[in-house]
Amino acid sequence: MEGDPNLRSLQSLIRSFILFKNITERNIDIYWVNYTSKFIHYTRLKPNETSKVNTYETHPWVFKDSETGERMHVAHNLVYFPEPWYTRIDHTGRFGRILVEIHFPMRTLKESCLWRVLNSLKNKENFLDLELPKSIIDELRICYNLYLRNNNKTIL
Repeated sequence: MEGDPNLRSLQSLIRSFILFKNITERNIDIYWVNYTSKFIHYTRLKPNETSKVNTYETHPWVFKDSETGERMHVAHNLVYFPEPWYTRIDHTGRFGRILVEIHFPMRTLKESCLWRVLNSLKNKENFLDLELPKSIIDELRICYNLYLRNNNKTIL
């Protein structure tokens, strides 16, 4: 999470050449995590779009749904740490960019339904007005607060 002092870029010694690819059906924001644990917006990818990035082995990257702020995954992880450039040298001695596919996180059926309900509301805070059991409202509140936190808004 942003601000976590353990998640930050370290030295810039070993380069990595990446090709990020958005394999979701959503617009995805890509963030580089800087030396002070801040998420620095790098680019936005539309579905199936790619972006070439020259970075370093110890520089973490994170990915968010542009609309909801929900974190996306790379190889089922919330954070991507690049591989060194020399891990992708072919038989001719040439290196290739490392393909990094950004995908939707694995969710339980319940989590998927909660997000679907929240995203179906024009005004997301209206989940409080739904006639649902308190336990479901409480779980929707967790999703909503995650949405707010990921979009830098005040949490309920």
